[in-house]
Amino acid sequence: MWLKYAIIKNRNIALLILVKNYMRALEIYGPLTGRILLSLIFILSGFAKVTNFTGSVQFAATGVGESLATLAIIVAIAVELGGGLMLLFGFKIRWAALAVAGYTLLAALLYHFDFANQAQMTNFMKNLAIAGGLLFVAIYGAGPFSVDSKRKTVPME
Repeated sequence: MWLKYAIIKNRNIALLILVKNYMRALEIYGPLTGRILLSLIFILSGFAKVTNFTGSVQFAATGVGESLATLAIIVAIAVELGGGLMLLFGFKIRWAALAVAGYTLLAALLYHFDFANQAQMTNFMKNLAIAGGLLFVAIYGAGPFSVDSKRKTVPME
């Protein structure tokens, strides 16, 4: 009986150590992985706007009108490419995450507010989820594999 208890206890301790090691690895590599995943949608979208500028302006006109469409796409390219690359590399991450989160919420309100259309509602909710993830990045920072960690930045510098 005592031997069985000792084996179970040691197995649980080994499992606990294993879980702690995995959690430590997640703390180290998780922020980098999250930044890569979050930044990809913005970098690819910004690049698509650059390569199809005219089509992007025509689409933007549906949300902001023809007079502001060109300016809106220029701003969108700057935020998506600039903010996406800042997220990817972890540079000025807190400001970048807040800017991209604000942009994402604005895009949701301007282009995905037709809740009668299931696809638009899904895109609206996706934008809310992305903005929520970006708020986590703004609060907790870029993690150890980032430009900010090498610069020894102060929060919200």
